[in-house]
Amino acid sequence: MAHSKTDLSFRERYGETYWNRQANPNSGLTRLATGPLLMYALYRRSWRLAAATVVFSLLNPLFFSERTEDSDSWFTRASRASEAEIGDGVPVFGGEWPAVLNVLNLPVFLYAFYSALAQRPARTATATALFVGLKLWYLNELVTDYDEREAAE
Repeated sequence: MAHSKTDLSFRERYGETYWNRQANPNSGLTRLATGPLLMYALYRRSWRLAAATVVFSLLNPLFFSERTEDSDSWFTRASRASEAEIGDGVPVFGGEWPAVLNVLNLPVFLYAFYSALAQRPARTATATALFVGLKLWYLNELVTDYDEREAAE
């Protein structure tokens, strides 16, 4: 629903801007890289790189322009789908599909984190690939549902 920026509170404007910038495909692609980069930083014990990676992932949408309305990239649709799910009150973690993928992803991410700190390269790489794969699977499920809803409207 399009609003005039003057009709919205600061929080609503910030949220709208956040989602519009997050939907930029370049924002999505660089956010995807932050997980493996964080594991690399932890493995190398590069605390500066780890801190910079966390800060970058938090501020990421601020570094990119807002999406264009006609963008149909997969990352844009994944962001729109996430925004719609959260806006509808659908839990991100839970027993329902596809939220269960995020529940499964949590211990995998924590194992990757532990393996990186323990400097176990094969385990770190395997767990990192698994948590990125689970995240992409989750997002793809959201995109599939979102595309089906958009086509039905």
